[in-house]
Amino acid sequence: DGEQAPTFGGGLHFTARVVSATLQPAPVLVEYRIEHRASAGELRRATGRLLARTVDPLADVSVRRMHRLPRHPSSRWTAGDCRLVVTINGRDDATATFTL
Repeated sequence: DGEQAPTFGGGLHFTARVVSATLQPAPVLVEYRIEHRASAGELRRATGRLLARTVDPLADVSVRRMHRLPRHPSSRWTAGDCRLVVTINGRDDATATFTL
């Protein structure tokens, strides 16, 4: 969200929009993960839950979130390219990249 790039000590602000395409109420679990590199080069993940509920038929639901980023680069979080992945019911549904 917005035009400011995320930085260490700040937060990653994002919005996820879920649109139901069914004619029946549907249980929905929306989660996210941030994939980033550690100092040794291995891929690490930070995860969170956005929404867990039954969505009405043909409903449109938006969820805003801010994920706090560490204050400084460390052995667990390094500067560089990162990826935000939103999953719906366990399936990767949307991806965005950003640089710390």
